[in-house]
Amino acid sequence: MNFVVKTTVFALTVIIFWETGCRKITPSEEKPIVVPTVNNNQLFIPVKLESPKQQIQLKYLENSNMLLSAEDNTGRKELIKYNKNKLASGFEIYENNQIVYSSDYFRDAGGRVNTINQFKISGPAFTPIGHLSIGYDSGNRISEVSTFDLHDRLLEHKIYTYDQQDNLIRTEIEKPSLKSETCICTYDQKKGLCNAVPNALLFNLESQYKFLFYSVTGNLLSKTAISTDKGYTCSYAYNSQNYPSKQTLMEGGLTTTFTLTYKTLP
Repeated sequence: MNFVVKTTVFALTVIIFWETGCRKITPSEEKPIVVPTVNNNQLFIPVKLESPKQQIQLKYLENSNMLLSAEDNTGRKELIKYNKNKLASGFEIYENNQIVYSSDYFRDAGGRVNTINQFKISGPAFTPIGHLSIGYDSGNRISEVSTFDLHDRLLEHKIYTYDQQDNLIRTEIEKPSLKSETCICTYDQKKGLCNAVPNALLFNLESQYKFLFYSVTGNLLSKTAISTDKGYTCSYAYNSQNYPSKQTLMEGGLTTTFTLTYKTLP
């Protein structure tokens, strides 16, 4: 059985005990997901997105560009757990300071996260709900993600396609007994606001802030489902370093404009 039963305490993206004898996997040296090189002596890392109604704060490991958490003013917080070797080990979601979801990461022989075991949390109770299985392409990019329920039944299978700049441009979504769906993404040619955040795409797997963490190489301009033509679009103003200084998100007739703040690392 490919699941863990946890006795203590997600963090977006691996703990270690399994009810039916799933073997413990020891994380090896982490092989980061491909991230484009920032052509600058300094790394520009987003730390805050502010709109009149919503503020999102991003935090990182000390003196690092490794994303630690995303928190907004609604009381929602998403947090990556790290082990003593500073490797991402899981993901957690909090609502009003109460943990409601947790996941644990397991790694393949190359150190890449390939399994995410998921739990729903209510008070002291951790309830297993399923797991994600992750595959990679020859360029070390996430190429497919399968979602399984607690009984290892396939719920969803996603196939990812990238362009030559490593932008995620196409997601094919397959569900048993349901018609498949394809989502198309487009990007600008500027520096992605998460260009210098190496674990952005991993965080994106379980985050609700997908409009933010898609923007790695370039910045996301649109994400559209082909069959329904539904989705969202983004537009930007840029600073002198060609990073976004403002992001306008348009979805379902609503428009939200965020002002972005960065910090730099040498």
